[in-house]
Amino acid sequence: MAANPPPRNNTAHKRIKQHQNRIYANPLPVLIDQRPSTFLAGLSRFGQKSLINPQCVGVYIKQTQSVWVINERDVRVLWTRGFFGKGSLSRSEPTWNDRQRKLAVGDKPQPTAEEITSKRRIERNKMKIERAKVLSEAQLAAEAALEGSDSIKLSPPMPADDNDNLPLNEKSSNPIEPSSPPKWEPLEPDTQEEQQDLSNAEHLQLTLPEAFFLAWGIGCLKIVDPYTDAVIPINQLWKECRLASMFLQNAPDSRDTCLQRLDNPFLVNYAIYHYYRSLGWVIKSGIKFCVDIVLYKRGPVFHHAEFAVVICPTYEDQRDKESSPFDLHNSDKLSWQWLNTINRVNGQAKKTLILAYVQIPSQEKVRNLDDPAKLLAEYRVKEVVLKRFVAARNRDN
Repeated sequence: MAANPPPRNNTAHKRIKQHQNRIYANPLPVLIDQRPSTFLAGLSRFGQKSLINPQCVGVYIKQTQSVWVINERDVRVLWTRGFFGKGSLSRSEPTWNDRQRKLAVGDKPQPTAEEITSKRRIERNKMKIERAKVLSEAQLAAEAALEGSDSIKLSPPMPADDNDNLPLNEKSSNPIEPSSPPKWEPLEPDTQEEQQDLSNAEHLQLTLPEAFFLAWGIGCLKIVDPYTDAVIPINQLWKECRLASMFLQNAPDSRDTCLQRLDNPFLVNYAIYHYYRSLGWVIKSGIKFCVDIVLYKRGPVFHHAEFAVVICPTYEDQRDKESSPFDLHNSDKLSWQWLNTINRVNGQAKKTLILAYVQIPSQEKVRNLDDPAKLLAEYRVKEVVLKRFVAARNRDN
């Protein structure tokens, strides 16, 4: 009887998980100080709890309709406590500054998400080439066996290279393999000033819903004007976020029209963002999967997104839709071809598709648009979960 294989050593994997759980333990930038205020309060377990606000600072960039967080301490706080934003020079997590700093001192950097993904793609490409070669040889051997001849040992012909059509004197003597990535050498600053400028090249970029949620919903972000360096008040930031919709296609030219419309694209997107953030989900852009947003249970560091959400605006009063100056996506009836396409894409990526219907209140119902809390309370969100039907998997037993 064969002996059981020795158990796999998961010490390194457990150590990495413990390290991640320690760094990304807090779901929001604001922490709760549970330390007792006095010794007697600690003994009685009735100490006063206070909030620890990091007070991060961001710069509002109107041209890109985003908020930039430049300070490294603020970038680290917003990313490790809720995965807010995206690194401007990184795939997701802002790691460019750390990589450059380690390379400048000659230290071997730890593999980042971009490097790990590139390595996996190269290995996957090599595996596909080897698998196709083995299948082709097996097919040729099977055909030879049917014809009664010996097995063919020759490999299948490889596809012709583009250099075959060139003259001999123009062909490269050292061609680059298709699966090998181009070698990239980091910049080496000559002076200390250039090194300091290079270390501050990356910033954390926040979308307007993310920035307003941090500034108004949590109160841990101060957004300043890039020209005056003055902090933008919440009521003024509320107007600036809604006025950003004027830069969209087919948007109204009047500021008053943009501010008074309840179907403003920012209001619709922020209603969804605030809804799912309040439920504890980590929200990221879903453009890679042909949807609006994707939902992570804890964050992109721990696992893949579980749900893909398509935002579908609906009107409480159809007259508001007819008079709307905005061209909202998915506000009309969805076609079955489009729906099946989106469902199949996310089904292959092992994500559950959700249609999030945002009910826009009537223009006659809401008069005060300057109070975000009262205005957002008028929006309603309804969810419809879709799963792709596969006859071989979903048939009745």
